[in-house]
Amino acid sequence: MAKLNLVNLSCEYLNNPLGLEQQKPRLAWQITSDAAEFNIFQSAYQVQVSLNEQFSDIFWDSGKNESGDSWQVEYAGRQLTAKQRYYWRGRIWDQDDNVTAWSEIAWWEMGLLSPDNWQAAWIGLRQPENAGQPCPVLRREWECAGSPLRARLYVTARGLYIARINGQRVSEDLFTPGWTKYEKRTQYQVYDVTNLVRPGRNVLG
Repeated sequence: MAKLNLVNLSCEYLNNPLGLEQQKPRLAWQITSDAAEFNIFQSAYQVQVSLNEQFSDIFWDSGKNESGDSWQVEYAGRQLTAKQRYYWRGRIWDQDDNVTAWSEIAWWEMGLLSPDNWQAAWIGLRQPENAGQPCPVLRREWECAGSPLRARLYVTARGLYIARINGQRVSEDLFTPGWTKYEKRTQYQVYDVTNLVRPGRNVLG
């Protein structure tokens, strides 16, 4: 009997994405088999979402769904919370109703879902527009009591920015945050900066 496995779990077409704003993110997976046999297919699936990696706190369980879908499977659980990480896994049944083991664990992390989730104010330099001034450098120091378990930087600008923590760029992205009509909409990025933040004094620029 062929053994099926779920691999390459993705959420909104990304692997372990940060900063999602969709309240019903779409999940997907690929199926592999350890045998070169024909007529092997998924007949049903089950997805579980948890607040921890041990899956001792199940947030949503799809139950067994009689479906061959493995792409754009929509989350249908409780309302998701800003900045919360959600772990998920899946398993499937084959054409003979044999169930696989649970897949490896994947996750997604929610972004800022409303203006109230922002904990920052705009900063900048007061200078005339089109003054031909060099791009300003804005700098802030802060203290971290210990090694962070997890650190995120939510950042945007009315214009372009390059962000650094302790002299290191937080990303190789260019032309961030992306052009919009700033008086109507401003995009933001979220970065995992856990490895850049150190105990003691830190500098964000």
